[in-house]
Amino acid sequence: MVDIEFGGVQHEPEQVFQALGAAGRGRPKLEHSLGFPDGGPPRAFGYEVRFFPLDRYLPALAYDAGANVLSAECFFRGVVFNHAHRRWPFGGAAALATGAFLVRHLVDPALPHAVETIVGATFYLTLLGVTSCALFRRSGSLLPGALAGLGFFAAYRALAGWW
Repeated sequence: MVDIEFGGVQHEPEQVFQALGAAGRGRPKLEHSLGFPDGGPPRAFGYEVRFFPLDRYLPALAYDAGANVLSAECFFRGVVFNHAHRRWPFGGAAALATGAFLVRHLVDPALPHAVETIVGATFYLTLLGVTSCALFRRSGSLLPGALAGLGFFAAYRALAGWW
């Protein structure tokens, strides 16, 4: 039988599956049943890895799908990038649209002001902005960029845990 290492402790597979089954019945039971050395959940760079309630996650994702991603794609790619790309090469137009997109998200008061959050947001939002511009240029549609944006924000909300 293969042991599974989790939280720095070796576990038998049955123990892990029983603990994961306990996740629906309460987080403290899961944390303690997996035997974390300090009794708490694992941490990555000081951020706790935890389970999020769907009653808070789904409305936030609905906001992203209905307002955040839709408006960003329509304005930053549909208007700014499309207009600039008619006059400039792709690089200049993508830089303008992505820069404006990045500023819009970085001035958002809901974004945590921790340095690592700002740096991560800058990197990944820049990557998302340039990718969305490339997808719009290649397909002629805002839909691929909107789906990429929705996937990004779904993952961000699931991992960030600040909402």
